[in-house]
Amino acid sequence: LEGYKNEDENAYRVYTLGEWGHLENLIYPNWRRIERFPEYRELSAWGYGLDFGYIAPMALVEIGLGHQNELYIRELVYQTHMGTNELIESMKDLPKRKVWCDSALPQSIAELCAAGILAEKANKDVQSGINTCRRQTIYVSKDSPNIIKEISAYQRRVKDGIVLEEPVKANDHALDAMRYGVMGLMEQQGFPVAQTAARGREYREY
Repeated sequence: LEGYKNEDENAYRVYTLGEWGHLENLIYPNWRRIERFPEYRELSAWGYGLDFGYIAPMALVEIGLGHQNELYIRELVYQTHMGTNELIESMKDLPKRKVWCDSALPQSIAELCAAGILAEKANKDVQSGINTCRRQTIYVSKDSPNIIKEISAYQRRVKDGIVLEEPVKANDHALDAMRYGVMGLMEQQGFPVAQTAARGREYREY
């Protein structure tokens, strides 16, 4: 947190000093709060995104794509000090769909798979994921308070007065989970997604 002092003055005021800042350079200005997550029959595809945590929150979100490529998000889990076994227990009654997970914890992914959950590593290309999410309006169900809090303040870093492409790395657990799920669904459905050469795929854009 002290590192923000020389990196991003606004982030330093908000996240380190706890003072009022000002919202600018928002990454996702294109979001709307809605009353409910759609019924599954109203979606063309859906699944889950998962960002592992323990001291930081464990964040599980549900992702839905409408028939016109609308992007719907709902918060399912956002909890600190939650182990993998507790997560598995919280997911046992969820409809079975793929869960795209933070690849930093392969052992946790293996535990989810052993419990019958369709977990797999997510594409963690941050800029590609952000660009993909930004291409459509993001509809967030009103029963997702932590997603709403994060997305309302998710900003690009500013260094020496220059706005950078990368986000301020703070309070983004649900948004990371959202990004994992969106990239997974897009790739699964065959929608054009920007890919890096390192992943060995053709680079495509919308």
